[in-house]
Amino acid sequence: MKITAAGISNTGLIREKNEDNLFFFDCFLEEEHEGTESVLEYSGTTGESPLLFGVFDGMGGYEKGERASFLTARLAGRYAKICRNQPPGTDMEVIGDCLRDLCYEANRLVCTEMEENREKMGTTASMLCFSGRKAVLCNIGDSPVFLLREGVLEEISEEHTQRAMYEKLLGKEHVGSRKFPLTQCIGIPEREMRIRPYVSIDEVRAGDRFLICSDGLTDMVAPETIKEYLRGDLPQKRLLEELVEEALDQGGRDNITILLIDLFV
Repeated sequence: MKITAAGISNTGLIREKNEDNLFFFDCFLEEEHEGTESVLEYSGTTGESPLLFGVFDGMGGYEKGERASFLTARLAGRYAKICRNQPPGTDMEVIGDCLRDLCYEANRLVCTEMEENREKMGTTASMLCFSGRKAVLCNIGDSPVFLLREGVLEEISEEHTQRAMYEKLLGKEHVGSRKFPLTQCIGIPEREMRIRPYVSIDEVRAGDRFLICSDGLTDMVAPETIKEYLRGDLPQKRLLEELVEEALDQGGRDNITILLIDLFV
């Protein structure tokens, strides 16, 4: 199956620095950066070897969110090679375990630096790995992953926040789209809790469109607006530029990082 992908990162209008990072066909951003200079683009096939894409949203309330996202994105490069070195026909559960291990190792690495430097740091991680006609999703935190299939947009990642608790207490109709504190992320010491990254494996189809993003997009742009853009026929590069402009027009209060992946025959 053929695959095309595009990626972009923008600091936004309010934040002094960009604490997001990404992993895009073996590329990630430096620890200190202002985003991508232009839209990243890739085209190939999903049958050659597993392809990994990811978004890492460093936690803005901490001193070193950009350090945590950088360490995790850099580590994704090593795990991408491990995935690619698996023999042909490897069960996708092995890839899922590999991405889960990436989260565990990133968490240990981030927590070790926090203890050594006495600086709080943390990041989300949302990743998709494609191989053949299957995709593995692995996420921790609240950076969403969406699938547009046959005109229907669905969030396929698991949100690790207190939303479920509040919905149970107050009812979904009273909760709305407000922000909730994270219950999981990269940067939680094991003595406090063992993180549990969400992993799922699914068949993919020609025509599927995937979006991975930081909440700098979803906090600024309504789901229906995002859906309209994704259902349109703009080229990938232009579509990402339009989404960033939309987020900036709505205030651009956070860093904005977006990956768009299309599958076709």
